[in-house]
Amino acid sequence: MNLHVASAPPLERLEHLPAPLTAIMARLLVKEPEDRFADADALVKALGWARGRIEDGAGMAPMSSAPRPPRVTPHLFPSKPATVITPAAPIPFSPTPEFSRPSDSKLRRIVHTRPRFVAAGLGMLLLLAGIFGWQAWRTVPPEPPPEDSRPATTRSLAVLPFASLSSDKENAYFAEGLHAEILSSLTRLGDLKVISRLSVERYKPGSERDLKKIAAELGVGTILSGSVQREGATVRVKLELVEVATNRALWATSTDRTLTNLLSVQNEVALEVGERLLLRLNPAAKQALMRPAASSATAYQHFLRARALMGNVTSARQDLNEAAEALEAALAAEPNYALAHAQLSQLHMLFYAWGRDRTDQRLSLAWKHADAAARTQPDLPEVQLAFGTYHYRGFQDYERALPFFRRVLAAMPGNTEALLAVASITRRQGQWASAVENSLRVGENSPFEAFVQYNVVNTLIYVRDYERASQVVERALVRSPRHPALMKIRGELALTSRGDLRAMREDLAVRSPESPTPELYLLDYTRLLCLEGRFEDALAAAQASRFELAEGELTYTTRAMLLADLMTRAGRADAVDAWRECLPHLRELARQRPQDPRLRLAHALVLAGAGAVTEARGEADAAEKLLSVESDAFLGPLLLHEKATILRRCGDREVAELIEKRLGEIPAPFSEVYFRTLRLEKQMKR
Repeated sequence: MNLHVASAPPLERLEHLPAPLTAIMARLLVKEPEDRFADADALVKALGWARGRIEDGAGMAPMSSAPRPPRVTPHLFPSKPATVITPAAPIPFSPTPEFSRPSDSKLRRIVHTRPRFVAAGLGMLLLLAGIFGWQAWRTVPPEPPPEDSRPATTRSLAVLPFASLSSDKENAYFAEGLHAEILSSLTRLGDLKVISRLSVERYKPGSERDLKKIAAELGVGTILSGSVQREGATVRVKLELVEVATNRALWATSTDRTLTNLLSVQNEVALEVGERLLLRLNPAAKQALMRPAASSATAYQHFLRARALMGNVTSARQDLNEAAEALEAALAAEPNYALAHAQLSQLHMLFYAWGRDRTDQRLSLAWKHADAAARTQPDLPEVQLAFGTYHYRGFQDYERALPFFRRVLAAMPGNTEALLAVASITRRQGQWASAVENSLRVGENSPFEAFVQYNVVNTLIYVRDYERASQVVERALVRSPRHPALMKIRGELALTSRGDLRAMREDLAVRSPESPTPELYLLDYTRLLCLEGRFEDALAAAQASRFELAEGELTYTTRAMLLADLMTRAGRADAVDAWRECLPHLRELARQRPQDPRLRLAHALVLAGAGAVTEARGEADAAEKLLSVESDAFLGPLLLHEKATILRRCGDREVAELIEKRLGEIPAPFSEVYFRTLRLEKQMKR
């Protein structure tokens, strides 16, 4: 306190500043208020003066003398306007300790009255704390440290699921829906890594929460937790933001809101978190966060219910149907609710992409609601997300979809769905550096989402970064033990990088024969048996199964085709007849859908097995024209691999080897070790 009242700031340290700016700094920091600038207008004029001096060549600090900037002095009587006093001649101004040192009598007065001052100050603080202890947004201990002293890890955040304290269990959706919306708003904070919703779902309220352990598992420095309680028309929201390393509360709030003024709470929280974590928010993000979510409290309630029901893409069909009903109710209450339209478009695409209703009607509904949202708020990032998803999931139109997803990320840099889409599209376009970067980023944001981690590993396998792929999959399996997708990709990694089948054996030993579907399990199981040279066992397993049809992005396999293929691998003489029995069905499918590369490829495989080698080569070439490496760098190599298999069966071994050589030179999930393992399989068959 003595230094504060008696000593001038150490302005000599500002040696990097021009002298006029040092003079202004000194003026701003003098001890007596009447000697500082009177208002912002006076400071602006002083800065104009400083700029002129700097342009005239004023030197660097320290400065012994400089003209005093114009001073604005308020008039003694408030009813009269302030008077601007501009000196006719420069007033000497010297930022020295003597300039601001109080007189001896004043200093004695300050020191002698300090105990009374401190006691009175503490009393006033306690009184104010009592009065404002339950204000809407209350701040707890001291202001955040300067930006340079805040560790970078604090710019990473996990928002744990909120506890629902409502007495009526029907109101539990408020906590889940508000949690989802706050997470969505936080993704607008560009400098902040926000963990995805699915990755924090495991830390349910009521379970024991060790914040340091959670932070270590998720790789974050700060955690936001809280509770939501609705009683009648009032919603109480309590939140706390904790810096985990120091166990220090950066911010806490307890606020009671009516349903009407709940509409903007998620954006207010995002702004407050951004301020506490010292994030730089651009004007567009701030403006977006100042908009209320909706104008109707009723519509917002229905919207929150839908958000709660759509918490997981693997939600039951009934949950998704109820979410659609809730969104329709929100739109009935507020027909121009752009966010509800965009969310409903996304929901229809969920039904379509996950095969629950792959009809043109679903696509039409998705477009209808995306278009309705765009008519109201075309710049809303959720609207851009809806259009991007429509073109990507509905038509695989990557060129048209990508700009939409990029616009989403410009507004919401932490949006996991857009990040995942960009990573997937850029790898299909052959932009592998970008694909790896985006895959790793979305993987960091979604540490407990096995499907996301699967995609990260798959991308790393394509670029043959096997060491990093192994690290990612092993970490993911610690978080999600024995997850079928992770076990499967670990087996593929071991086969491609080392020709090792042990991981595939371990996967199938612990995996349920129903996982992820009985058909896909059987394909994986018979493939392993063939790699081990156990062709008769593979054929017996297929014959004993209920396998009928397996479909995927590049897969179309009927039961008859699978049995014929395994008979060929086992060297059965009757394999050709089995292939001929498959031919009418595949020929008709390829004729009906000539633009489907899967069916043209399957038709080529059947033709090769049936001995129609010339026609088989033509169908394989047609399939490659529909889906080449140049048009799809992700699926193209897989099609080329199948084409090489077909050409081998046509007797074109040299051409097949050239294709395999090419696959070893471009990004692909194959390697020389992999092809050596396949050659061993052929030797075992012979």
